[in-house]
Amino acid sequence: MRLFNTKKKKLVAASIAAVGVIGAGAIAANAAGGTGCATLTYPLCARSVSSVQIVDNSVAEVDLAPAVKDKLNKVGTGEAGPAGPEGPAGAAGATGKDGVSGLSVDGPQKTVPKGYSTVTLTCADGKKAIGGGLKWDTGSTTAADVFLNGSYPSDITEANGVSTAASWTVALTNNDPKGAITVQPFVTCVTAS
Repeated sequence: MRLFNTKKKKLVAASIAAVGVIGAGAIAANAAGGTGCATLTYPLCARSVSSVQIVDNSVAEVDLAPAVKDKLNKVGTGEAGPAGPEGPAGAAGATGKDGVSGLSVDGPQKTVPKGYSTVTLTCADGKKAIGGGLKWDTGSTTAADVFLNGSYPSDITEANGVSTAASWTVALTNNDPKGAITVQPFVTCVTAS
């Protein structure tokens, strides 16, 4: 009986030693990146975790290697894909409004007395004023003797929220000590809807 107990103890001790040797070998294999990584989950070794073992949304950017971060954050465009088939023709659009045409510039000479005056030039019927100005030709040779007070559209009407002008007005002050001077006002007119 005593001999049996001693043999049993030796057998148990030998079994424990064998398990220890096998476990130590597997751990060493894990540490060395050997085949033990395919079967053991603890302790973990390099490259021993697969996607199945990672819980969704559990890995943060800080957990990634710098090279992986660079690849994920890289901005760029891939190669262009093949051209798709031509789509069907669209429906015809609505007819647009007439554009601008019939450009004309009118600039008759006018005589203005000494002091403040306004001169208005009106476009022909059906045309709209889009600009204007003033040039003075005779009288004083000193520019300070003629002062342009304003240059603006006049006879303004509104239709469908759009304002248009039928004429252009210039306002000036004649400071020429000699009296009246000749000026040339201008109006630019167009045919527009």
